Amino acid sequence: MSYRFLSLLVAAVIAVGIGGCGGGGTSGDPLGTDSITFADTSGSGAVSLNGTLTLKATVKNAAGAAVLGREVSFGFVSNASGATLASSSVSTNGSGEATIRDMAGATASIDVVRASISNGAYMDVNITVGGGTATGTDYISSLSASLPTLSQGLMTIITAKVSSTKVSNQTITFTIPVNNSGASFIDNSGASVSTLTIPMQLSGGTTTTDILATYKAGSLVSGTQVEDIVRATLGNGSTSSIIITRTAATTTTAFTIAVSAAPALLTADGSNSIITANVKNSLGTVMSGITVNFAVSGVTPLGTLSVASAITGGSGDAVTTFTGNGVGATGATSVVTASITVSGNTYTNAVIISYP
Repeated sequence: MSYRFLSLLVAAVIAVGIGGCGGGGTSGDPLGTDSITFADTSGSGAVSLNGTLTLKATVKNAAGAAVLGREVSFGFVSNASGATLASSSVSTNGSGEATIRDMAGATASIDVVRASISNGAYMDVNITVGGGTATGTDYISSLSASLPTLSQGLMTIITAKVSSTKVSNQTITFTIPVNNSGASFIDNSGASVSTLTIPMQLSGGTTTTDILATYKAGSLVSGTQVEDIVRATLGNGSTSSIIITRTAATTTTAFTIAVSAAPALLTADGSNSIITANVKNSLGTVMSGITVNFAVSGVTPLGTLSVASAITGGSGDAVTTFTGNGVGATGATSVVTASITVSGNTYTNAVIISYP
């Protein structure tokens, strides 16, 4: 009798062990770190009236591996065309992909479809139906990064293109809803913040305004490649998201580039700020003879540089002069980016110039 009891107990333990373990690359996401990307497979972001578009969501775990069998939920954030989705949820295949068909309606508009997973991660896709512009609305037409892949501690410029058909005041908020690297944004004071909200004035007339944010990759799980999701959200709810990959680059080959502006606040058009880029190797030794490339971006981009590149001297510094012209422009900022390329690897950093 005791032997029979022991056999039953062992069988129960084995059953529990099998039921509680994932296999074949699946992930129950116990830490809530799975991420999701979502895109129109055609790459056009547009569909004719009553046309059909295939959308694909991809789920990966924190190590960047595809997740099998993860349920992805689909729904509309905005559905002005009268569109329908083939299903409200689809499970991922062995490549971590879940596809769905979007059947557009008969009204020209901008529809927004959202793909999400149970840990709260989601991503939206904007779909232009029949060449429409969603009359009377503001929306984020694209979100991009100057460096979508970078090493820990380095920065990239996030650009949100905001389209508008009317004159309006808006806010745009940048967040990192999936933050596997411990990343942050850099605000106008140079401080690291988890959320960045920027006021802006849209001029309307189907114009597009570029809004910039500086993202800094974090150092969590160093030595492992991870993915963060950066999201931009307008005050009216329009959103867009992108994936930033923090690489597993080793520190032995890393360089750092620090950028400063003196001053960082310009109070008169035509006034100057001295931009200094300081280059060091991974041991903290200043590096001379390194070519630094400078670039300025912004809505206009609200300023010019005296030189587009300079070579670091004995102190590791390369210098250019920024001349601004954004005083009086609501919410205006300019971003000066400095980058170097060493042994095929590009390192970048940036500083924000503000106007009152």
